[in-house]
This record gives sequence, structure tokens and C-alpha cells, in this order.
Amino acid sequence: MKKADLYEIVIKILGLYLIVTLLNQIRELALYSTLFLQSQSQIGQFGQNGQMSMFLVALLGTLIVAIFVFVLIFRTKQVTKVISRPSDYAEDLKLFAEKKTIYEISLVIIGLVTLVLTVPDFIFRLKGYVQLVQNDFPKPKNEIAFLIIDGIKLAIGILALVYSKSLASLLANERKTTNLKP
Repeated sequence: MKKADLYEIVIKILGLYLIVTLLNQIRELALYSTLFLQSQSQIGQFGQNGQMSMFLVALLGTLIVAIFVFVLIFRTKQVTKVISRPSDYAEDLKLFAEKKTIYEISLVIIGLVTLVLTVPDFIFRLKGYVQLVQNDFPKPKNEIAFLIIDGIKLAIGILALVYSKSLASLLANERKTTNLKP
């Protein structure tokens, strides 16, 4: 394995981690879009300043993270060319595992971290939402969006764990073994 290959692995792993961050950005975007829409319908309630600036900042942040995710995952070779030197393509590294194994380990770690960070938040939000429903209180629009996004994060964490071997083959560009088997 060349040093540039290791750069590619690290870049893709960062891109995979940023998917979780992107989901958090989407949750913030849902919050600020709800506030923006409410401020448009109830002009005096939010004071002189509308929520447009916060919505635009959240939208811009989400777009920037989405672009980073796309570049890091789907344009890995181009990023590697930018950050590496010609000697990195010639220098051999002796690692404990091959490319696919490193991806598989990384996917398992990303899946576990995603689950560990999301489960408490999801349970807390779900409990609050159930209390609102049981007591016939008005349900904030963004609360459902938060539950959905946390559910998506949980699904991604589970998929990363269950399909780590198949996804690792896909990321390592091993076309013949990408039958998405757990």
C-alpha cells in the first residue's frame, strides 16, 4: 500500500463521519426554517429582526457540509492529488491491514459512535413527544423533524454496523464483492 492510498482511506473516513454531521446540520436547518416560517406568519412575535438571517446561515452551513461530504467521498482521488506529493505515490507503507479491512473497522466505529450519540437524544425527544400527544398539547413542527432526523441517524448507524463488510468493499472499489450482504 502506498502512502497516497492511506490518504484516500482517511479522506473517505472523514467524508463518512461528515454524513453524521450533515444530518445535524439538516436538523438545525429544519429548526430555523420553522422559526423563519413562524416569524413570517406572526410578524410582531419575534421582534424587529426576522429569522431570515439565521435561516440563511443554517442553509449555507448545510450546503457547505454537503459539498464537503460529496467531495470527500466521491472526489477522493482528486483531493489526494492536491494534498500529496509525488513521492507519496512511490513510498510503500507497511500497515497491519489492507484497505478494505481499515474501511470495515472505520465503518463499525462510525456506526457505534453514531448510535451511542443518537440513542439518548432520540429517547429523550420521543419521550417528550409522547407526553405532548398524551396531554393533547400542541406539537411543535420541528419536533417531528428532529425525531425523523434522529431516526435516520439511527438507521445509518445500524446500516454501517450490519453492512460494514459490503460497504467497505464498495469504498475500496472492489466491484466484484459489493452484493450488500451483512
